[in-house]
Amino acid sequence: MVPNLNANLLGGRTRSQMATKVRYANNFHGPFTDIHDVSFTSSGGPLLVFFNGSAYGSTSGRVLHLCLRFDSAFEPGCGIVAENEPLSHKALASVPAQVSIPAGVHTFSIVDASGTTSSDAYDYYSVFILEIAPA
Repeated sequence: MVPNLNANLLGGRTRSQMATKVRYANNFHGPFTDIHDVSFTSSGGPLLVFFNGSAYGSTSGRVLHLCLRFDSAFEPGCGIVAENEPLSHKALASVPAQVSIPAGVHTFSIVDASGTTSSDAYDYYSVFILEIAPA
């Protein structure tokens, strides 16, 4: 038997205090160079960032590496894949990231972290930003 069970609290936090919020979710088609300075608003605190997409390289044996750059400063969410044959569109393996940002309006852009990645209108990108309620 559990004494003083309060189903409205978990760990001393209310449901609204534990709530997560989707701060941004959208799909884009390439090229990735057209996806820059996309804005979203955050209440501040930790974000869980997911980035997926596809790209290609002009020569074989390259690592394709695209990342999200937030507020022109850092790159938390990336997608990466090795390409064995040139000019072949590849799905980027998503590497989710957790970052903390202050409250306010922020921007993100998709950037080439390897210097060898290309894309065109046949490539698609998905960005999902989940704001995690602070503990």
